[in-house]
Amino acid sequence: MYALSDFQDINIWREGKFEFGSDKTAIEILVGDKVLLDYLNGKESFKHVIAALKEAENSWIIKADKYRIYEKKLYRLNFNI
Repeated sequence: MYALSDFQDINIWREGKFEFGSDKTAIEILVGDKVLLDYLNGKESFKHVIAALKEAENSWIIKADKYRIYEKKLYRLNFNI
């Protein structure tokens, strides 16, 4: 995977405000997550992103489990990275 900092000479994102009434840029709105945004801007490691995704996934599994309609339990995806 590459970070945006790997492409410093190439501007692939629209600059400035993305939508009327919002101070956020296009990339901030499209990504929507601080950890992922920091990774894309070269401020965070891929290892930290995976750890944050696993934590969020575990939290979702715990919350969503009580709404299951099938017998099979929810489970984590396995990242072999």
